[in-house]
Amino acid sequence: SETESDLLLKWRDFVQACDADIITGYNTQNFDMPYLMDRAATLKAKCKALGRFPELGRMRNVLSKVKETSFSSAQYGNRDNKETIIEGRVMFDLLPYMFRNHKLSSYSLNSVSAEFLGQQKEDVHHSIISDLQNGSDADR
Repeated sequence: SETESDLLLKWRDFVQACDADIITGYNTQNFDMPYLMDRAATLKAKCKALGRFPELGRMRNVLSKVKETSFSSAQYGNRDNKETIIEGRVMFDLLPYMFRNHKLSSYSLNSVSAEFLGQQKEDVHHSIISDLQNGSDADR
């Protein structure tokens, strides 16, 4: 059976194989990437290969890192953020872009999706995720 460590390593391998110029998402800088890096660091004691998980960039043996940043302005106030540095790749997080460029009542992914796409994400209850993953395209 596959483990969380296997999943993290396969995701890292996928990023390297795709060799994307840009990695994008919604709140990826403050949540997703720091979470993945933290999980890899936590699990490294059980799986030494996870020490290489942060090799997400294009430069061999250069580890990606998450750094804390602060931003202050009259318009936006004080904000503490995280920034993931992946050598040779651009991390584009849509959430800060939305904050800076659009006046919305809510910046949740569902609200932004409804505003700009006329759709919302489809929430899937955790109890059926395995069935959907193991099912056919028609099941999904």
